[in-house]
Amino acid sequence: MSPRRVARQLWRKRFLFVFIVLAVSAGVAAPSFSSPNRYLASSRVLIRTSIAANQELRVDRIQALENELAFARSDDVITAVFLKYKSQAAISVSSLGEASAIIFTVTSQSPQLATDAANDVAEMFIRVRTASRVEEFLASSGIVQEKLSAVEAELAALAGDEGLSTDLRVQALESQRLRYLSALDELRISADLANVGGASLIGLASTPSEPFSPKPLRMSLVGLTLGVIVAAMIVLLLGWFDDRVRSKTDLDSIVDSDVLVTNIYGEPRLSSVGLGALILTKSSKFGESLRGLRAALLQKVRESEIALLQVTSCLPKDGKTTLAIGIASLLVSGGVGRRVLLVDADWRRPRIHIVLGLSNRTGLASVLTGECDVASAITIVEEFAGLHVLPAGPRAHRRASDLFASDRFADFMADLRSQYDIVIIDSPPVFGVSDPLSIAASVDASIIVARAGSTRRQQILSAKRVLENSGANVIGIVVNQYFPKADRDASDLDLVSGYV
Repeated sequence: MSPRRVARQLWRKRFLFVFIVLAVSAGVAAPSFSSPNRYLASSRVLIRTSIAANQELRVDRIQALENELAFARSDDVITAVFLKYKSQAAISVSSLGEASAIIFTVTSQSPQLATDAANDVAEMFIRVRTASRVEEFLASSGIVQEKLSAVEAELAALAGDEGLSTDLRVQALESQRLRYLSALDELRISADLANVGGASLIGLASTPSEPFSPKPLRMSLVGLTLGVIVAAMIVLLLGWFDDRVRSKTDLDSIVDSDVLVTNIYGEPRLSSVGLGALILTKSSKFGESLRGLRAALLQKVRESEIALLQVTSCLPKDGKTTLAIGIASLLVSGGVGRRVLLVDADWRRPRIHIVLGLSNRTGLASVLTGECDVASAITIVEEFAGLHVLPAGPRAHRRASDLFASDRFADFMADLRSQYDIVIIDSPPVFGVSDPLSIAASVDASIIVARAGSTRRQQILSAKRVLENSGANVIGIVVNQYFPKADRDASDLDLVSGYV
């Protein structure tokens, strides 16, 4: 999707975009406005490692710190403080990188309670840890002391003996005794260190002056950012799957270059101005775009010697009838040739006689069934520059598809070719009935009318393919009811260029 198409899609769906942004922003930010304030306080405890521990590798120091964190999170430390404050505080434990420091963080709705709980949990950790470590060191010291006593007792027993084996045994025992004495000294030092400050409080929690959460402004900005992202994704996805045609540019890349593709401006209904004035007045954008179409069609007519031109659409209400009237009127007013005839071949929904205010007692059906001749069924409309019009006439007893597929209709088209320079035939939409396919086989060329913002690209391509498979020469696709954004006024969209 090109940047231009992205911008166009965002502009088309701007109201949906704004709605999604506001909805997501409100959903994200609303809890921050309704939630009570919570305050955060933190205390820090420094862990002093033992002499033996200081000689450990880095991996061992990290593991030792993990063990300290696990102990700090144990029930012996956390539960006591949690129960003291009756579950009004949330406690978390973390470390300061790889440093031998533990951080106790407490959040609560009360700033003073958060501060007191943070200091209490730190002091509780120090007390429990000190007692546990001293107990461990003393137990280890007792074991080493027992082994030392056994060695000294054996040395005392060997004091009077002589001989080489006795001397060797005495040396080994003396070496053991020295190791036990060294280990005992280390354990006593570690016990003393743990008792006097193996862990110490290095950062008392201070009473917070501002709440930690919620933060309405921050959450509003987060919600706004998230809303913009979500809205853009939704709108662009809708645009990606939306293949409705809005202007000729949507068809230029998928239609053969020899097929005429153009826009016809939609025109607001003016109560004081009739359809004829809108078509023939030069100041009318609707009429001006029709004149551009007329010029392009005349070039096609001269190049391909087209006399019989079918105007159809993909679906009802695409504006084909108004377009057929406009093309025919401008061809007459432009002095193209001797005469131009407009034929209403949409028997299932005839509208030309209604738009032009004509009688429908006789018409195409009457001619094809032999009830009257062509001359008596044709009406000249002076308001539209003397346009000759053949209404649909009363609905024939025979099926329309049978009449259009008959030799009589083909002969009738051949007769019209000899009497008129150009015959414009308003036929039914392509989808739903077979009439336009039968008509297409008897004419020189066909034009497909699509409604901007309604007809889909795939529908246009399918209609073109169906007509061409029936032998039609599709020379143009007209995007009707086209409104550039700069000219669009939502309050004036009472259009005459619907399927009338």
